[in-house]
Amino acid sequence: MNYYDDKYWQRAFQAFRNKSNEYQVIQNWLSNNISRFAYHKTSVSILSVGCGAGEPDLILMRELTKCGVRHIRYIGVEVSIKHVEEFRENFEVFKHELCEVDFQLSNERAQEFDTEEKFDIILMIQMIYFIKNVTEFLFKYTRLLSDSGKCIIAMASQPMEEIYSIKGMRHLHYSEGKHPTLYSEVKRSLKATGFHYKEEVEISWADIEESFDMENEDGELILDFIWDTYHYRQNQTKDVLRKLNALLQCDRIVQTINGRRCYIQYQQLITISKPK
Repeated sequence: MNYYDDKYWQRAFQAFRNKSNEYQVIQNWLSNNISRFAYHKTSVSILSVGCGAGEPDLILMRELTKCGVRHIRYIGVEVSIKHVEEFRENFEVFKHELCEVDFQLSNERAQEFDTEEKFDIILMIQMIYFIKNVTEFLFKYTRLLSDSGKCIIAMASQPMEEIYSIKGMRHLHYSEGKHPTLYSEVKRSLKATGFHYKEEVEISWADIEESFDMENEDGELILDFIWDTYHYRQNQTKDVLRKLNALLQCDRIVQTINGRRCYIQYQQLITISKPK
């Protein structure tokens, strides 16, 4: 199912993005690690799988330009036509800050995309959750790395594992017993492949102060996005609501930042080297 076809999920996604620094954290990490991906290169090729509207990608291209890269070959793969259109608009606004970019967007599912090109950088930012067979998917894409190429996965770990372990919870996109691909499953796949990878952790947060106001619609939308639910206050059992409320009272998950209660996420940044 294409999440972006769901209008309620789109509203929830936007409400969350408006209150979260998640993409800023990922963008900062890319900027701080740019020399690792393009040391002494004047031409760089990038494949972004599930590129969305391209915010981190554009930041990466700008940083590559600052590092002396003169030409970028960029392909973005995105299933949502809405995000493809947004990315094209964002690129037009941003391109005056970039070197020469051979820019291409492909509106299709990542599982169906096919090419024989090789890439210096392959990005998988906040998209691996939607892949059922991660091992097969990683083999498919890491074979597209250049000799010194890197594949970068960005995904949240906790507290997603805890959310999807709650029994009886009704999710918007998953039937009971089903869930998105979680961090623990990605780790198992990485170990099974034998790939060489490096892992780092960054912390992001989303302001959920309004979520404690039972009358605030945006507050409910934010939590519906985090929990993948639909009007969770009306559509979950009392037992599930009690467990969700317990998560919101956990200091490890909700902390006060600048006087506002914020939902804390651990962002895993995984860099995979080309298999030998």
